[in-house]
Amino acid sequence: MQTIEQRFQHETLELIVPKPSFGDRIRAALYALQEVALNSVALNQEPKITVTRDRAGQSQWNVYDPINGYTNSFVSENEVRIWLESRYH
Repeated sequence: MQTIEQRFQHETLELIVPKPSFGDRIRAALYALQEVALNSVALNQEPKITVTRDRAGQSQWNVYDPINGYTNSFVSENEVRIWLESRYH
């Protein structure tokens, strides 16, 4: 059976959380930088789509694919959707 003092010491020791080592902190920082870099690359690979209107009010859909440098213009949203679907197949 434990004395009250032993029990208190045991409960106190359970509350102590070890501090991460310098190496652990460096690894965590490098992992965070890696995540930021990967997310940045992934965002830069998304196609860019803009819509412009001419003086007559006709829409023109301009697309740019940063992966292969492809650019094109379409006259309808449906044509853009078809292009997007073909891009991922």
